[in-house]
Amino acid sequence: MKTIITTLLLLAGAFLAPARLINSWSHQQLYDQADLVIIAKPVSTQESGEKAVLPNISPDVYVDGLSTQFDIDVVMKGEKSLKKCVLHHFRLTNPKEIMKNAPNLASFDPRQHNRFLLFLHREADGRYAPVSGQTDPALSSVQKLEEGVSVTTSDVPPEEATPPPKYSLSVGRVYEPTATQPEWVFIFGGPRTNRGIETVCKSFAALKTLLKGLPRGSTLDWWPTCKGESEALDAHLDDLKNICTEAGIVFTIHPAG
Repeated sequence: MKTIITTLLLLAGAFLAPARLINSWSHQQLYDQADLVIIAKPVSTQESGEKAVLPNISPDVYVDGLSTQFDIDVVMKGEKSLKKCVLHHFRLTNPKEIMKNAPNLASFDPRQHNRFLLFLHREADGRYAPVSGQTDPALSSVQKLEEGVSVTTSDVPPEEATPPPKYSLSVGRVYEPTATQPEWVFIFGGPRTNRGIETVCKSFAALKTLLKGLPRGSTLDWWPTCKGESEALDAHLDDLKNICTEAGIVFTIHPAG
């Protein structure tokens, strides 16, 4: 019996691999460390000819360099006049290789017309790279906001049609001991709750810019939780309603109570 148990333990150890530690980035950390924060659509991807080994992952993972060009819809941080940018990222040299604790690489298909929320820093050659690094960019720095479909709603039953994206809005207070008056930030929640997409806008102007880039037919819901939160947005409420109307966004206020 002792020999059998020892053999089973050895076999179990052969199939277990140590978990890989992955840094968890908050949206505020991504925003603060980024040179450029944008909502953009991929246009084309080209091989850059680079051969590399990804950092902070073992055993070695071999990758090939790519350059993907984006058309920019909204600049949330960075040069406001920027219309295009090139993202430097990687793909597996051998995509068929089976590996444990695989990296979370970013990939793009321009034919799907998806939009992405990108947190980027500028490289020396003028390209941009994910703030969170090249090993797991798809977990934080590169976030898909909208998924395109290749069929129209007339091709599928109504219950199978893709619903419009749903977004949420909340207002948070920044507590500073030396502040002479309350400071508020606007927190925009993405349509996919399982991805935890939230973007902190430090001004109403930044929130306006973000909303103008949303797809038409989107919904935006706001649940004020306190009097102070309502007062923080009160001066901008008419402007917010007008922006949503012009952008084709259904804006709904859910009164507390």
